[in-house]
Amino acid sequence: MTTYMFPYYVPQTNQSMYNFIQLKRERPVSNFQTSPRASIKRTCTNAYAQFISILKSHLVQPNAACQAATSLCMNAVITLLINNFKRRMAVRRTWMQYGPVRSGTIAVRFFVGLHKNQVVNEELWNEAKTYGDIQLMPFVDYYSLITWKTLAICVFGTQVVSAKFVMKTDDDAFVRVDEILASLNRINVSCGLLYGLINSDSHPHRSPDSKWYISPEEWPDDSYPPWAHGPGYVVSNDIAQAIYKRYRKGQLKMFKLEDVAMGIWISDMKKQGLEVKYETDERIFNVGCRDGYVIAHYQGPREMLCLWQKLREAKRANCCGD
Repeated sequence: MTTYMFPYYVPQTNQSMYNFIQLKRERPVSNFQTSPRASIKRTCTNAYAQFISILKSHLVQPNAACQAATSLCMNAVITLLINNFKRRMAVRRTWMQYGPVRSGTIAVRFFVGLHKNQVVNEELWNEAKTYGDIQLMPFVDYYSLITWKTLAICVFGTQVVSAKFVMKTDDDAFVRVDEILASLNRINVSCGLLYGLINSDSHPHRSPDSKWYISPEEWPDDSYPPWAHGPGYVVSNDIAQAIYKRYRKGQLKMFKLEDVAMGIWISDMKKQGLEVKYETDERIFNVGCRDGYVIAHYQGPREMLCLWQKLREAKRANCCGD
């Protein structure tokens, strides 16, 4: 029986990534992490150019439901580490069961990088074949490369499916899809939109011990432009399109903090004349969960299942206790 939940290009694209994985038997993936910084950047840039080509060469018509969507084709879930099978299964069993996701009106994808362990890559490949919702990335999965995934999401949402809006979220975030759709309909802005928990007053971390350390060479200014916290934000199609076009022209600054990077990219567009609408939603929680949430962050598989059960039984967005 044919299903329209997942576009057909996924197995083809992942087959190319599988071939990429197989090549690493001759040249181990761990080389990515042991090479000098410049070599890593060059290798990943070349691999990513190949990945963009793979995506573009397998363009298909989006499924009918997504093509007719009035609000959102949402993609994707970004995973920070490859060994998150339990988290992905929790997402599949909970908020991916919303009607618009099941019908294909909303497209949800896990963008996952490779592991230096070949066995783990084979397991991931098998999972991708089984569920059809994983987009493999041609580089070792670690934090400093996550911005490349954000770029991939923009490519997917504009060149593979014709999404009116593109959403980025995390695999440990519980998303109330119905409320995201309702918010977008209420906002009623189709161009120049950044929707999420907006931070308009933030500064670079200058301590080298910080996970979010940014050197003056990477960002010389004392503050960042407005950006939306990473657990979940939405951009309109025109912004995602502009990001992809700038990348193709070599004009996109690859900043290592992906949520801040999105803010920087949008700020540059604003300077060039784009009318930007920053729409903040205080119901998106960057840390933890509060009753009435739209997005709850740092939720493990057990918490995800509990939140879903509460929504189904009580019809209310109540958090789970200890």
